[in-house]
Amino acid sequence: MVVITKGVFRPFIETELSLRPRPRLHFVFLEIPLSRHIPYVRFAVYAEYILWQLAVFPLALRLHRKWKFDVVQHLTTGTFRYPSWLGFLGIPFVFGPVGGGERAPMRLYQGLPLIERLKERLRTAVMFSGFLDPFLRIALSKADVYVAKTKQSMEVVPASVRRKALVRLEIGANPEEIVLKPRVRVAGEPLRALMVCRLIGWKGIHFAIDAARQLCSQGVKVEIEVCGAGGLLSWLQGEVERHGIEENFRFLGAVSRNKVKEKYRHADLLLFPSLHDSSGNAVIEALGFGLPVICLDLGGPAEIVTEGCGIVIPTCGRSHVDVGNALAEAVLALETNESRRQGLALGAIARAHELLWSNQVRAVEVLMENVVKRRQAT
Repeated sequence: MVVITKGVFRPFIETELSLRPRPRLHFVFLEIPLSRHIPYVRFAVYAEYILWQLAVFPLALRLHRKWKFDVVQHLTTGTFRYPSWLGFLGIPFVFGPVGGGERAPMRLYQGLPLIERLKERLRTAVMFSGFLDPFLRIALSKADVYVAKTKQSMEVVPASVRRKALVRLEIGANPEEIVLKPRVRVAGEPLRALMVCRLIGWKGIHFAIDAARQLCSQGVKVEIEVCGAGGLLSWLQGEVERHGIEENFRFLGAVSRNKVKEKYRHADLLLFPSLHDSSGNAVIEALGFGLPVICLDLGGPAEIVTEGCGIVIPTCGRSHVDVGNALAEAVLALETNESRRQGLALGAIARAHELLWSNQVRAVEVLMENVVKRRQAT
């Protein structure tokens, strides 16, 4: 197997290979000279990526002449909007798993600062501009299979591409981070809910604040902690203070990986009301630690969480107030029924085992094998 990636990852990859050699795995590092002069800002990074994709094709073509590949797969940056030209190698081509088509109705952003709502409108406009991009249509037409991370990312591409599309997660669980049994909540102690996310509008933290306000007004013992940093911190803290729930809703800032694991071990559930995550690494991590997950029926978390390991809140036809109410009801349902929470916690561990990296990788191997067989049969 040959992997082409950016040169910036070279030290990390070589360190890993020195510890765990993979004789049949070869890395080729490509760095375009211009990238050293492009500032690390969002739109500049996208421009650099487009240039990088253009530089990858001639390199891949030279490598193909040498190695005679059976199949090629495009993975990063993980969004459907940026075309890959690897389909022109003339061999079976798998595009994805990619996301970027996840979205939520604008009514669910009500209550957030104006700038956050404007950002989402701009993102939606950019997302649907893919329908007008002839280069994207040409690139996707060369794919034997289009692999979407979510149903929404499958629906956002042209109909001709959807006919050869499937939905598959691109993340997995680490076996060493799956506990044997979940934490048992001591009677009388507050329900400890954890959030692991950036402090930005579409992560849905405003729903969690509203839910905490409702629960506290009902006298429910609940503590919500948020691991993560972001530009919306001041506004979120202001909302917490405005509702007088500072003792029940705390922001921990950016924390180390080890501290996040410790928080998982001492929490009772994970709140993840994100509006358009393509995946949700924190969701799989929490499942491994035996935490039931409460999420919305949007994006990647809805693909991960089942009724056996958490609660998925419907959003169709609901306002942002309705969603906040539903989130509070879901937390209350687990706070008042420890037997149900324990059942979901056991289900969370079982679900994490289903999503082990080894299983995810094997599924990709089967997909690639089938793609090659279908091309050979035509």
